[in-house]
Amino acid sequence: MSQSVHIVALGARTVIGLSAETSAAAARAQISRIREHPHLVDRRGEPIRVSLDAELDPGLTSWQRLRKLAVPPLCAVLTKLSSGSDWRAPLELLLALPEPRPGWSDADSQRLAEALARTAPPTGGQLQVFVAERGHAGGLHALAQGAQKIACGAKDLCIIGGVDSYLEPCTLDWLDANRQLVGQGARSGFFPGEGAGFIALASPHALRTLRMPSLAKVRGFHGAQETRLIKTNTECLGEGLAAAISGAVSCLRPQEYVDTIYCDINGERYRSEEWGFALMRTQHAFKDATRYVAPANCWGDVGAASGALLSILAVRAWERSYSRGPLALVWGSSESGLRSSVLLEQARTE
Repeated sequence: MSQSVHIVALGARTVIGLSAETSAAAARAQISRIREHPHLVDRRGEPIRVSLDAELDPGLTSWQRLRKLAVPPLCAVLTKLSSGSDWRAPLELLLALPEPRPGWSDADSQRLAEALARTAPPTGGQLQVFVAERGHAGGLHALAQGAQKIACGAKDLCIIGGVDSYLEPCTLDWLDANRQLVGQGARSGFFPGEGAGFIALASPHALRTLRMPSLAKVRGFHGAQETRLIKTNTECLGEGLAAAISGAVSCLRPQEYVDTIYCDINGERYRSEEWGFALMRTQHAFKDATRYVAPANCWGDVGAASGALLSILAVRAWERSYSRGPLALVWGSSESGLRSSVLLEQARTE
């Protein structure tokens, strides 16, 4: 990359915290908010166990629910950016949203993007919202897109993020029909969750202008496509994920190894096996690949919000000095086949 890319601001809303700081602290403490849904049941008449935002009306659905999840953390990032200097140039938001599924359509994505575009920065100016990609890997794909624009000099500052919620009746019915819910009759499954995360990326010039410290540095990123997908009769061998990870860690220097892994493993057999196969091809890059961080047991599966939220966990671990080392790899796996991986580095203190 021609110039360095820095993370300068974080914003998050999860079921275990209403900010990036509290969400990361609760995830580290292994606090779980997985509960029975107040009124929805599965095909056997049993309550569905979900990770539900207690501050939101359980009956609020569709893009309006995602807007409620996304606006507070997005405003938190915009406020942090405005605290050091007035940045009046148009800001670009690269957004990851759910993949099309029962309960979520392309029209919902468009409505949400338009609603978030009306979230103006405190100092004025315009927020331009673009849907970068979909699903679990979408947020990391957005981060890679933003980092590439800054690295080549096309942008000095941009925001990336993702928001998702599985707590739509049609979506839960669809998950139940595909045996993806934890419960009787499913060989593997996950707890549906919801959340939103946003990250501001900046160039060295933007760092000086905003008078903000670097929280972390983006060292590498890569994306790939998996053809052996979940819910098909093909056996996944981790080829797409291995390619994404290999590309992201190709910038490692001799004697450099990834210290910590953050991923969206959620309890589904497909994802665990995919990681196992990918690891066979990439284990040379890790100090200890068996010690990965997968917080789905705390905040549930957060879908398109995974990439941003997992990256926030890595940054907060460095800020609070409990990380295992200066290098962290974040990877995500979308159901439609997108695989994305980002290598982050701890910011150096002068």
